[in-house]
Amino acid sequence: MTHPPIAPLGSEVVALYRDARAGTPIDFKLAALTRACQGVPATAASWVNGVVVGGVPVMHDASSVGLLAGFWDSIGSLIARGLDPLGPAMFGAPGRSLVTLPDFYPPEFRAVIHDRYDLHCGLTGLWLDPDTGSFSSVCFYRSQALPVFTEQERQWHEQLLPHWLDSLALHRVFRAAQEGAGAWRPGAHFAVVERSGLIHYAQPGFGEALKTQWPAWTGACLPETLCRSLDHSGAWAGPILRAQWSPTSTNGLKLVQIEQRGASAVEVGAPAELAASLEQTERQLVRMADANAAHHWDRVVAEERQRIVRELHDGVGAQLVGLLSMIHRSTPDRREMEQAIQGALDDMRLAIDAMQTQDMSVDSALADLRYRLQPRLDAAGIQLRWDPAIELGSVEMAASEAFDLQRIFLEAFTNVLKHAGARHVELRGEVVNASAGGHDPWVHIELKDDGDGLRTDSGAPTGQGFRNMQYRADKLGAELTVESVAPTGTAVRLKWPIGRLSRA
Repeated sequence: MTHPPIAPLGSEVVALYRDARAGTPIDFKLAALTRACQGVPATAASWVNGVVVGGVPVMHDASSVGLLAGFWDSIGSLIARGLDPLGPAMFGAPGRSLVTLPDFYPPEFRAVIHDRYDLHCGLTGLWLDPDTGSFSSVCFYRSQALPVFTEQERQWHEQLLPHWLDSLALHRVFRAAQEGAGAWRPGAHFAVVERSGLIHYAQPGFGEALKTQWPAWTGACLPETLCRSLDHSGAWAGPILRAQWSPTSTNGLKLVQIEQRGASAVEVGAPAELAASLEQTERQLVRMADANAAHHWDRVVAEERQRIVRELHDGVGAQLVGLLSMIHRSTPDRREMEQAIQGALDDMRLAIDAMQTQDMSVDSALADLRYRLQPRLDAAGIQLRWDPAIELGSVEMAASEAFDLQRIFLEAFTNVLKHAGARHVELRGEVVNASAGGHDPWVHIELKDDGDGLRTDSGAPTGQGFRNMQYRADKLGAELTVESVAPTGTAVRLKWPIGRLSRA
């Protein structure tokens, strides 16, 4: 199944901040979700925002498109019963996106989200501001009629996470601050705050005015005494200042105005200065969002660089060390040296392919490996039977996953060439449909030869080659078995649920 192209990340970021700055009464979150579902096709999407208070997430509001009536009530009931693994997973790794499939959830949760609402695959993530505790979680969902989210889509979603939170903060502040400017009284200062006292925007001079009453005040929240009194009665008066709450049309935000008591009112800026201050706030938020995106990109590049170095060290490096030891022998084995050189070349070519490719199907990953190995099999007089099912062409993998799959079977083919004494080798692959229990379909791949079988006393594979294969199988979330088969030969079998692919 082919995936439609996703929207350019840059255009989506620009659209978010453009709409946020407009500050119009139009539902900003709903409009953003609708646009995003066109950029990354989805059956439905949701955007939840809130704040963490005392270590407990408190949801302010949730917007959604495409979700059927009753969805949030059902989810809320499951969360209250402690059956939701998604929330802890997102709060445990803020800033990371993950692809979730039915096997991620316990049966009761799966029966609701997947069976009742047909939301088979999710693309989820959360961004948390550690300074304020504010968070935004944006999730996309696909029914079984749509393909599983790809690794490219997951990365797109992850890079957008900080911008969802920052653009929403900008929008909310602009809306509330515009209302504050309309209600502004000469001689007063106002701020946009949450009920908890967390300050989202403060007019120039607001903090200085607070310090006339609380000289030691610092921080991002109103003084606790002031916040508690305002929340109780809506107004407060002290020896120097008086303050008053005012509601806003922005859910979760209030205006607080403070002014000095008596005739010596604090000088305040004109409305033009307020507009300039709002512009400065916007620029600060945009710079912060750009810095977050740049930091994320630097991290992705660093992780990819480390992966490439590790692959070259473990693959090509190990081959070259072995080749060097052969050269130092008094009588080097020419055929063994040729095999070592060929192995190093194969490792290097697969690593280069993985760097240049994004998503690919299981069938394509195996076909690339066959292209590399067919000349070596022909030269050794080994006949290859190639029989992957056509369904493997619709099962997509990230480039790093395809590379792990190729390295597993490169090692298996190399063992056939070097040790098995085989005349025939067969590769078969298939997609096994989901069971009645509702599990994901499984991919099964088997490589079988007619050689000498495993030459160990226990009949089980040993050595570094097998450990490397097992390590890569674990990365894929796959089950790997290597065993002798009757009447002669060895079988390497790899199987994994399709839902394990492209998972964070």
